[in-house]
Amino acid sequence: MFKKYLMTVVVFASVLLGNAAHAVLLTLEPATQQAAPGDTVSIELHVSGLGEGTPPLFVGGFDMDIMFDPAVLSFLGPYTLGAGLGDPLLGEALDLGLGDLGAGVINIAELSLLENDSSSCLFCSSPYLQDLQGVSILLATLDFRVDVLPLGSMTLVDIGIIYGLSDGIGAPLDYTVRNAQIENVESVPAPPTLALIALGLLGTGFTRYRAR
Repeated sequence: MFKKYLMTVVVFASVLLGNAAHAVLLTLEPATQQAAPGDTVSIELHVSGLGEGTPPLFVGGFDMDIMFDPAVLSFLGPYTLGAGLGDPLLGEALDLGLGDLGAGVINIAELSLLENDSSSCLFCSSPYLQDLQGVSILLATLDFRVDVLPLGSMTLVDIGIIYGLSDGIGAPLDYTVRNAQIENVESVPAPPTLALIALGLLGTGFTRYRAR
């Protein structure tokens, strides 16, 4: 456990020491969702590409900014952390995020104090990261209110600066990113509606033809 507390000092700086050997995917989900002014939308931060028999098997810590347009959205904080790194209320993880920094920037950060598995520590007890994490885990959830979003327009929620992303022993992870967008567009008529419109047009044309 002492190793995990020591990591609080070095884990987020470790990304500066070299390139990671394995890549994971950081995503904001859903990638696209429909909303209009007055609606509340939720954006989830996920990491995938873990496990499956090859490293990286676990995520042990992260520190990053989530960015949005404050002229369009309002952040309904605080953010909510997922369970994959442990429960901060039970002393299993540290919530190190600074939250809403203003100007459309939200800092979220968490460091797990759990060991990877039972073989990582002779005198530790469960839960372990192995018990909490799978191929994909939820890191955090953020809620927004849509203030201004004209019909036919869209806005982005982005993963901004990533200060650190580490595996279960504090080594930096390489990553790719997929952001999210919120759009306000007119819905396209469903196929049955389109079929009725087409039949109506055909009927009108046939009537005009008979009337000649």
